[in-house]
Amino acid sequence: MRNQRGITLIALVITIIVLLILAGVSIAMLTGDNGILTKAGEADTNTAKAEVADKINLAINAEYANLLADGEMSGYTSGGAIATPDAVRSANGLDATYTVTPGSSITGASVLKIQSTTYTDLVGEIKYNSTDKVYEIDKAEVK
Repeated sequence: MRNQRGITLIALVITIIVLLILAGVSIAMLTGDNGILTKAGEADTNTAKAEVADKINLAINAEYANLLADGEMSGYTSGGAIATPDAVRSANGLDATYTVTPGSSITGASVLKIQSTTYTDLVGEIKYNSTDKVYEIDKAEVK
């Protein structure tokens, strides 16, 4: 009987206990406030916000380039038609709230403000500084 080989009951119980501990640690790492699934959801949201911020910044840059090139934003015509939010929106193809105040001579007044409809904390803005006669740009940032 001494030459019999096999697994003992104690070794089997210890193996099961170790596997249960590993399973518990793995489940805790997946769920919870600092779990992998929570962090993945936060990363997904931040990525979506960053994409919207990039689109807003591209639209702001396009309108700034228009202002530098010919002193007019999208929607202006040679007859002096005023840029409308819809004209700027269609020119930039971005689903956001546009506020256009063309020709503002007030220092710090917003000439163009683009705010995401989904993430209201994402705002890009072009302001006019009448003292220095320059445009100032506030880019949308993910915080």
